[in-house]
Amino acid sequence: MPPTDQIVIALFAAVASGLVVFLIMRHAQYKRAIALSREHSQELLALGRIHESKVQSALADERKANQLRMRDLERHWKDRLDAQSKLGLSVVLYPFVSTVAERSLFTRETKVEVGYKYQLLVQGLPCFEPHVVVVETAQHKEMNEETIELLKSKAVEFAQAAIEAKGGGAANIFSIAKAAVQRFK
Repeated sequence: MPPTDQIVIALFAAVASGLVVFLIMRHAQYKRAIALSREHSQELLALGRIHESKVQSALADERKANQLRMRDLERHWKDRLDAQSKLGLSVVLYPFVSTVAERSLFTRETKVEVGYKYQLLVQGLPCFEPHVVVVETAQHKEMNEETIELLKSKAVEFAQAAIEAKGGGAANIFSIAKAAVQRFK
């Protein structure tokens, strides 16, 4: 074998061994990365379990605290009602809505009052008249257009009938008056 072939074989063997070493190192890095990823995933799962247990514990504590507050609040109002019943005095509140509608020939008006009324009770029996407190008032007024149009047309018919009954040169005046009635629509 000539020396150049030996050199090529030696170079080829060196490159091949370097490639094998490179592949072995890459494989080791890959295994290390997989191992680190598994460790990281396990740590995240453990932290998630710890966090979940802390959240569940905090929710349970908050529920217990809310139940205690509700019991205290119920006890407070029960004590107040018992004290009022012993005194025999109480005040009852009712919602109040009053609707008044007025209708005339040309308009319709609606007035709504909203509020509350309260009354003093002694031993459960009403004392005095209930007191009304109006909180808000609203009014709505509408014109009855149909009635107005009907009256306009009737007025024109009556005027025409009056002119026809009298006769003469009043036809020009009637046309001017009819134009005036139509203008006010």
